[in-house]
Amino acid sequence: MLRVMGTRYYFRRAVPRDIQAILGRKEFSLALKTSNKVIARERAGLLYGRIGELFNKAKDAAPEPTKAELKELIALQKKIIAEHEDLRDVERAAAQSRRKADEARHLYEKLTLVKQTEDFFERVTPAMNDLLHRLSR
Repeated sequence: MLRVMGTRYYFRRAVPRDIQAILGRKEFSLALKTSNKVIARERAGLLYGRIGELFNKAKDAAPEPTKAELKELIALQKKIIAEHEDLRDVERAAAQSRRKADEARHLYEKLTLVKQTEDFFERVTPAMNDLLHRLSR
């Protein structure tokens, strides 16, 4: 079900022989776009269930599916793959949002530090000027 290539995980599920001709493929193999094993398992579990649903519908249509059944199966295949892609896009956008929020938090902390430094110099500058004036006399 899970395969590792390099540091990335992939989902793989073989299509049962009796419905390979109906579905027009021997296996489903999709990139899970993660190197985190826990996330890969969650994504693979979702795909496993959805593809199992597709297999059951194909078995119900076997051995001689009608054109309508074939269209329904093709539409379901496309829907499963599209949902998988959409989920990855949402997760990618969420990760980008988290990174931007972290960056904004970091910049706010830097701004706070700069403001504290400015306040310090505003308080110290008159005393330093007075000290320099006294030393120059």
